Amino acid sequence: MIEFYLLMIIVLIALMTLIISRYNRKQADALRDVASTAADWLITDILKHRQEKRKEIQIEDPLAWIEKYSDCSDLSLLRKFESIPAVEFACKTGTLVVTPRSPSQMLEILRPHVFNIHIPVAMKKNKVPLLSFKWSGKPKARVFFIGLSELDWFDVEVDQVFEKLEMPLKSQIYRLWFYHIQSDRR
Repeated sequence: MIEFYLLMIIVLIALMTLIISRYNRKQADALRDVASTAADWLITDILKHRQEKRKEIQIEDPLAWIEKYSDCSDLSLLRKFESIPAVEFACKTGTLVVTPRSPSQMLEILRPHVFNIHIPVAMKKNKVPLLSFKWSGKPKARVFFIGLSELDWFDVEVDQVFEKLEMPLKSQIYRLWFYHIQSDRR
């Protein structure tokens, strides 16, 4: 008789384990659905907020906007490269090139035109000396890049800036690179 009760207890424990396991799986699925719904709601809310911000922002002077994010002042437009896309400006300390292309992409684009490529090891703060080359006939110069992320709200403004410069962007960009080519004055 004890064996019968022992067998019943084991069967009941196995049955309870199966029932609990099944309901835990259902609860886990429900929690995943709630998490997915919350993430979708958050994304929708962020997109709505960004659209509202896009309507509020009016960039009157694209050069002032570029000066705000770069170390250059007194900018004047030199030329536009629509195929890259990039815009080259003259400034007090040299040349500034603004483009959504990363340093590695720019290196690939410029490789046929670049001599004396040099990648230094030195890094300081946000600015990394990237390479030395002759750009548009200027003397050998050092290039710095600054990457902006979406947290800076620049993507909300950058479309307007490039439109005012008469270079509408063909796709959404997530980073904007500023290459400050400082002339060597030794």
